[in-house]
Amino acid sequence: MSAAGDQSTSLLSMQLTRQRTKKVVVNYFTEGDAGAKLTYELEVNDANLVADVIGFSCQHFEQVSGGALRPENFVLRAAKKDGKPKTEYPLLDPAQAVYSSGFVSFCLCPAGLKTKLTWETVGDDDSASQATSESKESRDFVLPKPAPPRNDLPPPPAQSQCSCRCF
Repeated sequence: MSAAGDQSTSLLSMQLTRQRTKKVVVNYFTEGDAGAKLTYELEVNDANLVADVIGFSCQHFEQVSGGALRPENFVLRAAKKDGKPKTEYPLLDPAQAVYSSGFVSFCLCPAGLKTKLTWETVGDDDSASQATSESKESRDFVLPKPAPPRNDLPPPPAQSQCSCRCF
């Protein structure tokens, strides 16, 4: 009986100390979307943060491409099937666990990438993109015109004054 108890305790301790892992793919484009696409597959556990993956990826792509990549100049985004970033999603928080993000395909992007559906970096003149987003927002939130009154409905019931003060 004691051996069975020890065995169940050891199985429980193995389950508690075992870390969950999954394989993720990080894509990197050397010159924006026009450059060569490089991929890096790594296994992450539930303790690895987005900042860790950015650091590992920069180190790997630096060795492969021969260029100097500084992790503070990059952000991590969820990627589409072709490896390009899903710019409609927000940036992944560097303090977030990669395992719990729900994504397995990422794109290492320059920190100045706009959140539009195009691959443009933020420049000094953003007035055009702001005007576009403002006009789009104003089109999206236009109130509908009120319906004309209907004459074919019966009149509403008369209000009666009740002494019991019911609602």
